[in-house]
Amino acid sequence: MGTFKTNWFTDRHTDYGRGRIPLLEYVQPILYNQIDPYYCFDYWPVPNSWTLSMFQPSIWNTTLRKFGAKATEMGPVSVGTRRFADDPVDAGYTILVGDTQQIMFDQYIWMNMTAEDQSFIRVENARRARTVQIYMSMMLPLGSASSANPQLVKDKSDEKEEEQIFECPRWDEITQYLFANRGPSELALDTMTFDTPEPSLYRYIVDRGGLDITPTEFRQFLLYANNKKQLFSYEPFPAIGTIFRLPTGWPPSTLKPIKRLAPPHSIDLANFRTAMNDPLVQIRIYAEFGEFRDVDYETLRRVLNVLVPPDKGIVAAEIRFIINECARNDQFVTLGPKGIARMTYEITDQFRQEWEREFTTQKLERNADTVKAAKEEERKKQEAEAKLLEEDLKDGSGIDPETMNIDPEDLEVEDDVDMS
Repeated sequence: MGTFKTNWFTDRHTDYGRGRIPLLEYVQPILYNQIDPYYCFDYWPVPNSWTLSMFQPSIWNTTLRKFGAKATEMGPVSVGTRRFADDPVDAGYTILVGDTQQIMFDQYIWMNMTAEDQSFIRVENARRARTVQIYMSMMLPLGSASSANPQLVKDKSDEKEEEQIFECPRWDEITQYLFANRGPSELALDTMTFDTPEPSLYRYIVDRGGLDITPTEFRQFLLYANNKKQLFSYEPFPAIGTIFRLPTGWPPSTLKPIKRLAPPHSIDLANFRTAMNDPLVQIRIYAEFGEFRDVDYETLRRVLNVLVPPDKGIVAAEIRFIINECARNDQFVTLGPKGIARMTYEITDQFRQEWEREFTTQKLERNADTVKAAKEEERKKQEAEAKLLEEDLKDGSGIDPETMNIDPEDLEVEDDVDMS
């Protein structure tokens, strides 16, 4: 892998550096002829030399003292890519390039420069020359757009694509862990009826504990599950991976009751219910979070306090008890993983008409198609197994399922899936 510099987090979350929630103030509709920076991803590979330099005492003892925090900036960056997350997966990307023009000075100016400045210019010119070499090796003209696979130029219609083989040595171990931790305040998988970013679910697992798994192993598991059409569908691109829970492959759910906590203050509870029931508040939350329904307790509290009058704010000490009380009564939220509120109120067509992107519309359609295909494949599999068992019973080599205490419901596919 390696280190990459990207514009997205800095551009969209500048308020994090000031200790504030980057909330709603700048969530404004983008004009039709403008590029939405939210969906624009620039990636610049960063040389390993920069990563190694961060472990050199001279950087911290000398360079940082002289140049300040700027000395730690990632770089130099030479060749990068730009793509838009709301474009189709096969839309390709645009090649980005840093400066390639050599820095030139008159002899008189050069001779009057300090040795340090001359050294800097030599290094920078060498880097720019290397940028040109990279482009030449890629056989791409500067500033051109490439396909997602520029090497695949010839028509692939005459070629047979090799079937990709997916493996997951820890499949049984990981699935048993998920089955045992699917309830509220655990991983809350039974109510995960929306697209979830891959890093979010991985973080839930790490925070929950009980499974030592690397990001690579987790991604391997997701690819394998997606190929089997069981448990999850997984789209690794564009941008961060996206996970959607499938109804197939799960054992019957054992409902786990939500434990009762101390009752919240009645005024704060009433303010929370009033705010969450307000369509204007709901649509503002959708504008900020989209289809993703998870938000940590404190962020939700601070979001609501921005949107309601000052005298209707919610006290920090009460939010945990408020969410627990509403989850027990199935009002607006339920319990996600530990510390996470999962919003359950309906996302209306009005929300989507005003704020939904074309990419989101297409993703919801793909989710519905994937669920349909997974159910169909599961039914075919069950029919084949039933037929095989019937043949075994006829020739006396099988075992009557009635003697095995098999519950027919264990073989059924979940029918009700909330696609909203």
